[in-house]
Amino acid sequence: MEDGVRKDSTILQTAGKPARIRLTADRESIRAQRDDLAYIRAEVTDEKGVLITDPVTLNFTVSGNIDLMATGNANPKEMRSFTQPNCTTYQGSCLIVLRPTGKAGEATLKATATHLPESNISIRMK
Repeated sequence: MEDGVRKDSTILQTAGKPARIRLTADRESIRAQRDDLAYIRAEVTDEKGVLITDPVTLNFTVSGNIDLMATGNANPKEMRSFTQPNCTTYQGSCLIVLRPTGKAGEATLKATATHLPESNISIRMK
């Protein structure tokens, strides 16, 4: 038992108000070749980092030698193009797929949403 919580137990927390967009890459760098991809997970959290499961629409822009190839959220009922630069979170998150243009360097993905501060993540291409 650690901190009075059994290891085989689950703690449920009620999320507060949406406070930030958390971006997480599958890796820090990718090859600067068109056949490599970077996968970025976008999540909306409260001040304590608890995942917000209510839907939030996120907008994405990229800069640098990279293209935004797809956005998706795994919602089986949502019928929309995966190539749009926005996505509504489903069960707290969505996925962004980036593809290098073929040139080395650094690229940035920016995520924005109404009433939330923007979030950025950088990807190096070697």
